Amino acid sequence: MPLRAFALSLLATVAFASVALASPSCPAKRFAPNARVQASELNGMFGKVARTERPVRAVYVAPSTEDPVQRRMIGALKARGAELGLTVDVVAPADPSSDAARLEVAKSALAGAPDVLLVSPVSVADLQPVLEEARTKNLPTIAIGARSPAARLSVDADQARLGAMSAEFLHELYPLGATVGRLQGPSTSAPYADRAKGFSEELVRYPSLVLADSIEPGAGRDKAREAVQRLVTAYPNIQGIYAENDEMALGAVDALKASGRISDVSVVGTGGEPAAMAGVKARSIKGTAARFPEKEGALAVEAALRLLQCQPIPPWIVSPQAMITAKNIEDYPGATQ
Repeated sequence: MPLRAFALSLLATVAFASVALASPSCPAKRFAPNARVQASELNGMFGKVARTERPVRAVYVAPSTEDPVQRRMIGALKARGAELGLTVDVVAPADPSSDAARLEVAKSALAGAPDVLLVSPVSVADLQPVLEEARTKNLPTIAIGARSPAARLSVDADQARLGAMSAEFLHELYPLGATVGRLQGPSTSAPYADRAKGFSEELVRYPSLVLADSIEPGAGRDKAREAVQRLVTAYPNIQGIYAENDEMALGAVDALKASGRISDVSVVGTGGEPAAMAGVKARSIKGTAARFPEKEGALAVEAALRLLQCQPIPPWIVSPQAMITAKNIEDYPGATQ
């Protein structure tokens, strides 16, 4: 039976006034590679998620509790969890840059026998041994903010689409053509690699947009500022800069202001961070291809309860995203939608 038909028949027989959780072992369901469902389709396919009848405990293994994106996501996890009767404990390594430390924290989290394990992997293979062990225990696992093939489910924006949206927006800004540069995040990071791929594939559709150079300064503001200083010196005719995260976009703005080029070079960021949103309002950043950590966190909580009910959700829930510009920024107050 097709997935949508199965979901509709399920809705006809199950009342969602409260959630009665299934046994830990759910029937195996095979999905096509890269099978996905848009977040906006979930309620129509499976019904709305209601408060659980019994307490449920999830543990979220965060890469850091100091990162602004993670703080927004953690807040949403806890808030939506409280609404639905799911407690979310948050753990993180003392050293966010240590793969070994993250793995040890994840192992300890799994040993504590949660009902659901939530993770935010920093690479495709990150935390894979723990996720595979959880699978042998029939424990639902959800990757948030990045896709992980080892997790049962991933809640993430379409990172390639974020890159493509940025190329589209540069073409909108310069329909007759322009010379542009790109600031890339670490190529070892799956989300950054996907953004780069999406941007490159979309850019070829616009031959009048010429990519002068791609620079990988890391992912931080200071290195990006230095990179853009070199970029505008080497390519004085450059008109647009695409940054694969908003921190690098802000670094680009710093460099352009210092060189007196802020009025004639358009900066496009990625992420929808509050500082970048402020830049869009101030017109120093033309746009940011935004993802919404608050929505990702809330969706992960809802997905946890869906998995515990054995709902046959495809392995990728595509979370909301949007290109935020001066034209629509008032529709996204605080980047919380």
